[in-house]
Amino acid sequence: MVRLFCIIITLFCLSCEKKPASSTENKVVSMGENAANLLIKNLKTQLTEAIKQKGPEYALNFCSEKGLVLTLETEKQLAKGIEIKRTSAQYRNPHNAPDKYEQQVLQYFTTSTKKNEKTREYVQEVSDQEKSYYRYYKPLYIKALCLTCHGDPKQMSDNLRRALREKYPDDKAVNYKTGDFRGMVRVTIPKTIVE
Repeated sequence: MVRLFCIIITLFCLSCEKKPASSTENKVVSMGENAANLLIKNLKTQLTEAIKQKGPEYALNFCSEKGLVLTLETEKQLAKGIEIKRTSAQYRNPHNAPDKYEQQVLQYFTTSTKKNEKTREYVQEVSDQEKSYYRYYKPLYIKALCLTCHGDPKQMSDNLRRALREKYPDDKAVNYKTGDFRGMVRVTIPKTIVE
């Protein structure tokens, strides 16, 4: 069962009344945001370098072969027990497919984006049979660099289109435009670390 205990204020919802966040909520948001930002920084740095060195086809291979490895390496830089995942409703790699909790949050971010209310983050408290933990979610929006491999396939080189088809025959992660909601970073934080 999922208990939503906090929906952090949206960027454009300035007139909404805010309930003061508890110290637990503040810790979850701080830890989640730091972890998500570290992963985003690591991925962006490596991906930019890969594109600069050898072009989009090389960057595609980098993402395919090193994206998960880089995520696991980033986890090692965090407190023990914290896990990170990137996910999207329009995923490219089946490993990044969303679970049922992530699907709910993806829908929430999709709806808020359609209403021009780009929410900055979202937090869940999740309890299952084995453990209780918090999940922090940071939405990802398409930037110009992302369009290299996630934009209109007609604008991509023949080599890149062919590489995408070969590597990801069921690819759902194309036809984005700058500013579109792409997906999110999920940070799982055990309650024992926070409380």
